Parts: sequence; C-alpha cells; structure tokens
Amino acid sequence: MNKQKIPNLFLALLGALAMILVTVLPASAGAAVIPAPNISIDKQSDEPEGQEAKELDDDEDPSTSYYCTQSDIPHPMGARLAERYGLTYGELQDKFCSGLGWGQIMLALQTSQADSTYTTDQLFDLRSQGKGWGQIWKELGLIGNSRSANSMNDADGDGKPDKPGKSWKNKNKTKP
Repeated sequence: MNKQKIPNLFLALLGALAMILVTVLPASAGAAVIPAPNISIDKQSDEPEGQEAKELDDDEDPSTSYYCTQSDIPHPMGARLAERYGLTYGELQDKFCSGLGWGQIMLALQTSQADSTYTTDQLFDLRSQGKGWGQIWKELGLIGNSRSANSMNDADGDGKPDKPGKSWKNKNKTKP
C-alpha cells in the first residue's frame, strides 16, 4: 500500500469511529441527551416592548403607522434630522406621515442646504414630477460637469472642451 494512502485510511476510520461514538454510545449507555436551545434571532426594534411597528403595504396609508399615530416617542431618524437641521420634529413628522421616507427627507434637506435655489417643498414637487435626485443635483450644478465659462479648456462657455481629445485631466501631465 502507498505511504500516502495509509494516513488517509487511518483518518477515515477514525472519523467513522467518532461518528459511531457520538450517535450510538450516549443513547445506549443511558446518558441524558441535552437538546440544543431553540434560539431565534429577531430584528431589533426601536419601539417599546409590546408596541411593535407593523410593515406597511404599498396600498396602506402611511399616516396610520406607529410613529404617525402617537406623539410620545419620536422616530429616531426624525429626531436626528430635526436636531441636525434645526427644525422641529413635528415639521419632519408631517412629511414622513404624508408618505415620504426619512431618506427622501434627508436628501431634500441636504440639497436645500447645499444650494438654496429650491426649498425642500419645491424639491419634493420636482421628485413627485418624476425627476430623480441625480437630475436635480446636476441641474443645480452639485454634481457632474460644470457648464460655466470658467471651466478649464472651455473659453467659449459651451460646456464642452474647446480642443477635442484634450481634457483638463491631461493638461498637467508631463510626458516621460
């Protein structure tokens, strides 16, 4: 027999013996078998015990959700946004209970703080008309290429490089 196969055969036999000992011996020797505990991992909740928030269906009215039907406990995200942007929690809760998510509310607050062209309500109107945040930010000049005449390599102000193939990224590079 090959020297390499002997350790493999030994390990296989040892594994089989261990399986027999684990499965047969405790039951035949009268040893008590302790069942594994039944552990379930539940999603952590911000709501007080016994007052769990329910998931909203698409056709369900958001104003009937937990944080919209009671006023004792503010939504954690709403409270943080109110503090960060110097607003009252009630103002933000009204938007949340009208169907806007906290993420949408936060993006509108950040956008109106970065550029005062639109108020948060005007931004929500643009969103309800179908404009995406990327379109709004590009229109405000917060992302994307600048369309101003001050752009590098854009003396005529059309928003495009004046010399095809030459971009501002390549201007400062030196040839090796």
